[in-house]
Amino acid sequence: MILMKTLKKIVATLLFFTFTISVTSQESVLLRYNYKKGDKYVMEMSLKQNMGFAGGMSMDMKSEMNIVSSDKEGFEMALKVKKMGMNVLQGGQEIKFSSDMKDEELDAEGKKLKAQIEPLLKATSYQTLSKMGKVLKLRMEPDVLGTNGANQNVMTYSVFPKEAVKVGSIWTNEQDVQGVKLKLIYTVKEITASSVVTDVTGSANVMGIEGKLTGNSIFDIKTGNTNSMKLDMSISMQGMSMTMGTEATIKKVN
Repeated sequence: MILMKTLKKIVATLLFFTFTISVTSQESVLLRYNYKKGDKYVMEMSLKQNMGFAGGMSMDMKSEMNIVSSDKEGFEMALKVKKMGMNVLQGGQEIKFSSDMKDEELDAEGKKLKAQIEPLLKATSYQTLSKMGKVLKLRMEPDVLGTNGANQNVMTYSVFPKEAVKVGSIWTNEQDVQGVKLKLIYTVKEITASSVVTDVTGSANVMGIEGKLTGNSIFDIKTGNTNSMKLDMSISMQGMSMTMGTEATIKKVN
């Protein structure tokens, strides 16, 4: 009986200690992007889409992100896709593509998919953002999408609030990514010594169809980097439901 009471006290103490570290290590944090020139990161992203009887899609992508320049106003990064794989199920037919596959390993539909994706694999995206995360300039070399000079939002980057955040703080980020209108509402769930953890809710509008978003994200306090982000979207229309889940991580490699 004494041993059980002692164990309970130890567990309670550990739980209290963990809670104290994660919530009160920093009462408030001013989130800003503080990348340094020469920093290199690897971004890994996966996407799964389920459209029921209509089919679905899964995609995995690995990209390199290099910080080209950085000053008090913001930073410029170069983003290049290094590896991509995709499976598409449509009309009972499965189409597979991987940037590692040779032409002789692809079927006719796979080769068509490769012809559409290959230009993206050869291009480098240059994105200039402010310290708060607002996109100032976007260009691609070569310009395979006709986006040069456009002021577009980047889904993996949040526009941070002006004020410092604390547990319970809420900020909203509205984006228009390739015609998909997103409204993301961040609620700070936890602040540790190194990161800000948020729950994410919101909505998405795809060609006039509304969907619900839920997820979470973890931001690095020192650099503002999105260490990880997860978003799940659900849409219902005309008796058909569609779900889509996206997960992304961005890790420093130097």
